[in-house]
Amino acid sequence: MLWIIETEPAIAHDGTMELSDPYRTDVGFLEGNPSIRGHLTRRDVTFPKAATTPTGGLVAGEPIYVLAHAGFHKSGEPWIGGMSFKAFAEEMVTKFGAQLKKRTVYALVCFIGSQAHRLAEALAEAGAENVTVYVPDKLMYVSTAGIPHVLQPDWAFEVGNKKVQAHQSRHKGFNESLPCGKGWSGANGAAGTATVIPPKDVENAVIGHFDPARAESEKAVSGKK
Repeated sequence: MLWIIETEPAIAHDGTMELSDPYRTDVGFLEGNPSIRGHLTRRDVTFPKAATTPTGGLVAGEPIYVLAHAGFHKSGEPWIGGMSFKAFAEEMVTKFGAQLKKRTVYALVCFIGSQAHRLAEALAEAGAENVTVYVPDKLMYVSTAGIPHVLQPDWAFEVGNKKVQAHQSRHKGFNESLPCGKGWSGANGAAGTATVIPPKDVENAVIGHFDPARAESEKAVSGKK
């Protein structure tokens, strides 16, 4: 299940809102990844000022991908999809309800991985039970292989995007692009609180999900056998 929170939509000739080009590109790359393609058959988009609609029918083991902008306010408070963690968690519970129990959420967002435990805690406080979240720590992009990567430098959004465009979203040869699984954080939310997942377990989980063949993982990039 792919949930896109579009805060900067394109506007069609008839005035209706559409996915922006960057999101269209990301979705196209993700759909080209055979490891996750089967989980992307359903897609929901939430546009600005639109009410979040409930989504049913998730099967056991089906992950949820959230594609959205994220960052920190000047106050230091994190946000995702234009919402505080508390508001986002409430929206997610409204959308998926009890289906979040024992569910894994991959937040395809930027910058807020250091606050993964707070995001998991917010979900638990909103009523989600035993939900696991994985979140990139810095600027994230989706490679042409449909694999999300974190950029090593502390680049601003505009600078990082120009670098990604210069490399045409290709991971190999992009020295500042971390191998798959590096630069992510994870946490599990349950009983109103959160537990941080050890970094190596997070790395293995992200690689195993998005790049099980290790085509863009540390092993493949470094040339080790």
